[in-house]
Amino acid sequence: MIQGLPSGSRQYVSNHLTTDTGDFDGGTRAVDDALAELDRREAEQSDTARRSRVALLEVGVEQDILRRDAVRIARRIEAIVAAEQPTDRPTWAAQFRERRDRFFREGEEKGVNFSLTIAVELARRMALAAHDGDERGTAANLLGNGLDMFRSPRPYRALRPYSQTDPHFRQRGRARYRGPSPPALSAVGVRP
Repeated sequence: MIQGLPSGSRQYVSNHLTTDTGDFDGGTRAVDDALAELDRREAEQSDTARRSRVALLEVGVEQDILRRDAVRIARRIEAIVAAEQPTDRPTWAAQFRERRDRFFREGEEKGVNFSLTIAVELARRMALAAHDGDERGTAANLLGNGLDMFRSPRPYRALRPYSQTDPHFRQRGRARYRGPSPPALSAVGVRP
């Protein structure tokens, strides 16, 4: 009857579940106390497991930054946010947006193109999880801002091979994009 209990709880309950004495209220209290103890232990264990999961995911993000894998980084960040703030849409949690903004600022201020790539991928995941027009518009705006940084005429941009060949670059101060719609925008149905 009480074989699935931990040893301390099993002893406590078995001492108080004697029908010989007729103390049924004491037996009920013993069961309730044992259940409360189990709930406390489960909460401690789940909290420890959650913290371990988040720590491993953070290490995974660092490894994927070294590997230059923006898609996997975005997945891991989404998993981190889901572990820290359980919700059905972690891509729209404030913590997810803060991480996206952090990568965007790093790319914008320090000129790190890979940080911008991560910010674009995070915005793409937001766009794919959008439920209504406002969310789609916000995500498309974030996505467009990130993609636009790659076309920006700032001197620290390393990924502008078309800027040297475009005759309008010096006149307008901005290179023209003459290719197909960027894949990240066309994936969510937005045209530049």
